[in-house]
Amino acid sequence: MGYDFIFMPMPYSGNSDFPIKYSEVAKANQAEKVVPWPAFKDWLCTQGGRRNGENSICVSYEEQSTINFAGSSSSIFLDTHARWKHVFEAFRILESLEQDVCIFDCQDGTYHDEQSFREFMKSNGQKP
Repeated sequence: MGYDFIFMPMPYSGNSDFPIKYSEVAKANQAEKVVPWPAFKDWLCTQGGRRNGENSICVSYEEQSTINFAGSSSSIFLDTHARWKHVFEAFRILESLEQDVCIFDCQDGTYHDEQSFREFMKSNGQKP
């Protein structure tokens, strides 16, 4: 079973600390920035990613694990069947391309920045 995440522009422009629950973010506060999907998609391909349609890249990792990245200019959906350290590594690359991005945890409806995702990983027995 996979665990789903979304890389997306920061939804909150205030001074709140992460993690932030979905219910705490007003629609009016959502950023109008875009995600640099083309550049990130190119990086995924240099990492051995295989095109899985026009806007989808599947990357294989050790132990037959995978992450399918499906992107657009508004977000990148991750169907994760791999260790979260790979999610974190990919996020760090995306963040180097666009600093105002975050990770959205689709299971519990929480937005994370880099630090809160590290803590989230540790609390779930994962190493960053």
